Amino acid sequence: MTFSIFSFTMASRRSTSPSGEHGKGFAVVAAEVRKLAERSQVAAGEIAQLSSSSVEVAEQAGKMLELIVPDIQRTAELVQEISAASGEQNVGAEQINRSIQQLDQVIQQNASATEEMSSTAQELSSQALSSPTPSRRLHGTAPPKNDNGET
Repeated sequence: MTFSIFSFTMASRRSTSPSGEHGKGFAVVAAEVRKLAERSQVAAGEIAQLSSSSVEVAEQAGKMLELIVPDIQRTAELVQEISAASGEQNVGAEQINRSIQQLDQVIQQNASATEEMSSTAQELSSQALSSPTPSRRLHGTAPPKNDNGET
């Protein structure tokens, strides 16, 4: 395209001298076409440079992605492992909670049994203190004798 515009411009220069007034107008148009051709050529060069740099950037991005993808996969695996470990911790925490509740029940039962035994011991102690010694003899139990044979 640039070559065609350049050829048109050169041909228009040659034809402007004999035409007079019409030739001057044609020369102005040819000059504008030449400027447009020059700008097109510059723009084409810039587009070629941008295309080249875009390809380079795309290649670099591809290489970076190739490096990043394994890290992303490893991160996903770690997240799954963390999730599994968290689930296991929840199960363990629930088991500990149930064990603590059972332990609490046993402690309460032991406290109740201890109070009952204490009450029974106090009652037996009080009965033993208030009961006369001779009643032992009536029931066939005599107080123990000491080394001298005395009661």
